[in-house]
Amino acid sequence: TGDLGFFEDDYLYICGRHKDLIIVNGENFYPQDIESTVQNVSVGVRPGCVAAFSHNDHGDDGNVELVFEVRKSHYKRADEITDKIRDVVNKNNGIMLSRIVAIKERTI
Repeated sequence: TGDLGFFEDDYLYICGRHKDLIIVNGENFYPQDIESTVQNVSVGVRPGCVAAFSHNDHGDDGNVELVFEVRKSHYKRADEITDKIRDVVNKNNGIMLSRIVAIKERTI
């Protein structure tokens, strides 16, 4: 994913990024711009608990994927929030996310 981190006591700690740039179709995007957009989509998204990254299996630019923590009070609305994230990121950042994963709060 390009993230730098480590496991300790069964927890994953993210320390930073190896490369702070996502390239899609030759265009450069900063992950923090996408993450900022996402954390403002819904109160169900925990601020600071969003990770956007590029995934590349084919040697080309790659796909943009996103993981976010959903608040416990919004678990039942996770699909609705995910759909809204996809629409808002496409509109505001010009990126079609290839995968969005909602995870339990306090797991990033």
